[in-house]
Amino acid sequence: MFRVALRELRHHPGRYLAILIAIAISVGFLAAASVITATESQAMAKQAGAPYSKADLVVMMSQITYFDPNNQPTELLTDDQVGTLITQASSEVAATWPLSSVGQVLQNGQQSIFLQIYAQPPVQFSSAMAGTPAQPIGAVPLGANDILIDPATAKTLNAQVGTTLTVGQNQSLAVAGITNEPANLYSTGRAYVTQATLAGWTGGTTMMSDTLISLKPGADAAQVSQAVASALSDKGYHAPVMSSADAVAAAGADVTQGINIFKYFIWVFAGIALVVGMITIANTFTILLTQRRRQLGLLRAIGASGAQVRHSIWAEAAVLGLIG
Repeated sequence: MFRVALRELRHHPGRYLAILIAIAISVGFLAAASVITATESQAMAKQAGAPYSKADLVVMMSQITYFDPNNQPTELLTDDQVGTLITQASSEVAATWPLSSVGQVLQNGQQSIFLQIYAQPPVQFSSAMAGTPAQPIGAVPLGANDILIDPATAKTLNAQVGTTLTVGQNQSLAVAGITNEPANLYSTGRAYVTQATLAGWTGGTTMMSDTLISLKPGADAAQVSQAVASALSDKGYHAPVMSSADAVAAAGADVTQGINIFKYFIWVFAGIALVVGMITIANTFTILLTQRRRQLGLLRAIGASGAQVRHSIWAEAAVLGLIG
């Protein structure tokens, strides 16, 4: 009877085209949803973690959890004060840099975009390249009225090197370069201005920014990490001090939570598609069996048992399912 099932599949392939299409659509929708969300999740994680990638250690000031017994925030330290505290905590610290930023609206005519604008980092903390020939963004000469933007922002604003953009209501900034930072569907872009320009927007003071640490050659990262954490604790701060790899992973996990929720939301519809596909397959196979009543009756007439006929049908279904 198994040979009979294989002959049916071989001699009447057109009967099963609808079933194979239903399987392909159902499984394909689920696979496509997974691929798209996984790809964008990876892109977002890399984009979010990039600023931490060139540091030896990172003080995650954004993850402070300590409050005094009266549940009042401890005295806030500025980014400059945090940098000084870190430098004084260990002689093995070569440099520090706060990842301070301000959300601003950039405009070019009718096009506009809201994005985070960072202070231009030093060369040793530069995670992106810009210019021709390409060089670290920290090495690109920037004036008080210049800005570096990422490719996605440049595309959105139809901007190129030399284009004048408007920030806020009336400040003009000229595009001095376009970075090589990757884009994705779910997050805004990133731009860079001089530290003085950013300070002008923040009133000269920034605080609670994650701080990058560069160590001197041969320094013990674990000892420096412990010394910095202890110095911060003495000031009433319990902020994680972690390696750049851990900081990159933490930043990536933080921004991809929304993508994972979106992925599960899509999977609900994918599940519905699978159920609809199952119903389509069952109905199609039922119709095919109904069309073969005379053939099945003939098999019974020449001596095939009911069990053998059922086994033949199940064999067809199994082979068709595996092919699908």
